[in-house]
Amino acid sequence: MMPSLRGGGTSPSLDEYHPIRILSAADGQMIVAEGTTSLSFRICVGIILSLLTCVQLLVAVYFIRNRTNSLLLLSQPIPLTLTVFASSVATLSAYLFAFPENDIACASRQPIIFTSLSLIGTLLSTRAWRIGSILAPAADFASSAGGGEKLHGGNNNSSRSKLTIERAHTVAMNILTRLSTLSIACGKSRRITLGGGGKGIRRQIDTTQLLFVTVILMMPQLTLQVLNVAVPIMRATSTNRPIVPFVIGLVLTALPFLLALLLNTSEGSSWQIFQEYDMIKSSVLIALTVLVVTIPSMLMLPAEVEVPNLTAFLQTASLLGLALPLFYQIAFIKFISIRTKSFDNSKDVLSRKKSSDSASSQMNDDAVKISAAEEAMTMAKMLGHMGSLDASVDAFHKT
Repeated sequence: MMPSLRGGGTSPSLDEYHPIRILSAADGQMIVAEGTTSLSFRICVGIILSLLTCVQLLVAVYFIRNRTNSLLLLSQPIPLTLTVFASSVATLSAYLFAFPENDIACASRQPIIFTSLSLIGTLLSTRAWRIGSILAPAADFASSAGGGEKLHGGNNNSSRSKLTIERAHTVAMNILTRLSTLSIACGKSRRITLGGGGKGIRRQIDTTQLLFVTVILMMPQLTLQVLNVAVPIMRATSTNRPIVPFVIGLVLTALPFLLALLLNTSEGSSWQIFQEYDMIKSSVLIALTVLVVTIPSMLMLPAEVEVPNLTAFLQTASLLGLALPLFYQIAFIKFISIRTKSFDNSKDVLSRKKSSDSASSQMNDDAVKISAAEEAMTMAKMLGHMGSLDASVDAFHKT
């Protein structure tokens, strides 16, 4: 304990367990500086964030090692792995809130957090654009050449809002496709033609083009964060928190997620099974729910008293409320599904090896029949999605 600056009684000594620090006194008025989190808080939060980050990195490594897996190929493994890596960076960057308030920690928070979150949203958008661009020409070809019925009837039951969303979806897809053609290294999109008709049924967009479009969409956020670090008047410090760069960065972070939701909304499309609208929507709703709790809690803290542990906890929860649900919905569920499928396949292989030669021969014959039936069923579903009902019925009867 030490004598109080007011002359009466005593005040806590200065150590890390009493974060409120008295700097000076003038005219009998104390000046209280912003405190720092306790050592125990930093240790606990560091352990938790490290474990979460390790789980995310392990999933990313698993995706890279199994990128040729048939189930993982449908999810575009390289962009998906980059999404997981960006999520791990966002998770680990939450530890910056537990650091003492200094100029380095304050200046590095916004660039790291906003850039990683923007990269997640941008990759979600470009993945949806890629799968839509690849499958849309095939759907148009099947709908026109197969003689089938269109998915949307002519009775115009959709509301104006749905029509507006569809138009915005088409405009966004066209803009991203035009951006992909700016890459000299990638060149133009290639098409596979059917017979001699010259009508393309599939457009190929490689990973290089997808990453190029991702970088183009990230340029506004990257430019802003470079300016935040390079320009002193825009740089956040322990005593200066510019509000305008923060608001602009927040808006640029939210826009990619809105674009991802837009690109994943196309009712009746042939690539609807690949869409992640519900996953992104539920993750965003979870994040908004967390913010509804944390932001009012921070605003209700007394202005004259600093509670650094509670403030850092609420800020960390606000960031993890978006990063963790997205990781779980987009990546971890796929990871569990692929692991479960691989485990089931390995069990089937072991059981087949233990059977007799005659039983194995009969099993192989049955497997061939089942495989042919599954192939016919798959073709029926694909043709049904593309609008050719007659061909779908014929393929179904072949089973």
